[in-house]
Amino acid sequence: MVVNQQSRYAVSARTAIVIDERPGADGAPVPVEGNDVAWLSLELASGGYGNC
Repeated sequence: MVVNQQSRYAVSARTAIVIDERPGADGAPVPVEGNDVAWLSLELASGGYGNC
């Protein structure tokens, strides 16, 4: 999280692997090596707030 002392704002993010394996080209399961979901929250200096 980042907080500016002069004007309040913050950004927070998190990623994760939700599905451990998926079908490969031949149909056999292969492990997932990269994150497949992300969460983001932010607060703007103007007071706006959002997350997804």
